[in-house]
Amino acid sequence: MEIKYNKTKPLDYAKLMLRCGGRRISARTITDSINRSLLTVGLFDGDELVAFGRIVGDGCIYFILCDIMVAPDYRDMGCEQQVFKEMNDFILEFASAGSRIYVLADRPFDESYLKFGYTYLDPDSMAVLEK
Repeated sequence: MEIKYNKTKPLDYAKLMLRCGGRRISARTITDSINRSLLTVGLFDGDELVAFGRIVGDGCIYFILCDIMVAPDYRDMGCEQQVFKEMNDFILEFASAGSRIYVLADRPFDESYLKFGYTYLDPDSMAVLEK
């Protein structure tokens, strides 16, 4: 498997989103969202996108790690942790003291982020974590 930075094509993103149970989003919206990301991380098995995550924000104060997805047949193989590690490395390089870093996570991926030192903003929320 190979990690690619800022190389994910909108169609691959859309296909993975549907495989993961996500909703349909217009091609233009997907293209714009990928192009406006600070970082996209794609994990590819050959030419197939099997895991993905991206970081959005202003690149100074606010960083939001989001859209973390792993194809169902690649779960429990550490793919989510591999993608998140790459995203976290980016945060460690570019975030400064005072930066606000958030993770929008769906179960079961929230467990991975806790291992990297992120904590819940709200104990009743399973979607937002902060470091």
